[in-house]
Amino acid sequence: MTTIAYREGVLAADSMLSGNDTNWGSVSKLIKSKHGAIGGAVGRLESTLEFLAWLELFDPAPATDRLDFAPVCDGADGLIITRLGRLLLWTGGRQLVLLEAPFTAIGTGAKIAMGAMAAGAGAEQAVRIAREYDVYTGGRIVTLRNDAHSSPQSRSIAQ
Repeated sequence: MTTIAYREGVLAADSMLSGNDTNWGSVSKLIKSKHGAIGGAVGRLESTLEFLAWLELFDPAPATDRLDFAPVCDGADGLIITRLGRLLLWTGGRQLVLLEAPFTAIGTGAKIAMGAMAAGAGAEQAVRIAREYDVYTGGRIVTLRNDAHSSPQSRSIAQ
C-alpha cells in the first residue's frame, strides 16, 4: 500500500508500488489538479489511478469550494486539500468527508505517521519515519504544498 500524510499545507507520500508482497518499483501517488487542489490516494492500483485522474480535473464550485460529488472507486482511500485549504478524506472510494484536524494520514503506515505528527513531525518527516518501520512504505518521498498556505511548490526527496 503506502503512506500519505498531511500537515500545515504539506502533503507527503512515499513512492513505492507494491502488491502480493512484492516491490514493483515506484509511482507518483500525489497530484495537483488543474484548479489548485492537491491530493493523493492509497489502495487498489486501479481505484487509486481512477481517483487521481478524477482529481486532476477536480473543480468544486469556484466561489464556495462546495463539495457534493465524488467518484466511486472501490478499494481506495484518498486525501484532498482544496485550493481554499479545506482537508477532505475520500473514504472507501465512495464519499468525501470534511475533516477538522491539524494533521492526518492514510495508508498502511498511517498509524506510524500519525504518531510522528502527534510528536511534532511535519508531513514529510512523518512519511520518512513510516518508511523506516512499515514494510509497504518505501522509495523516495514526494511532497506537494497547498497554495492556500504558501507559494506553490513540489519537490522530491531522495531515498
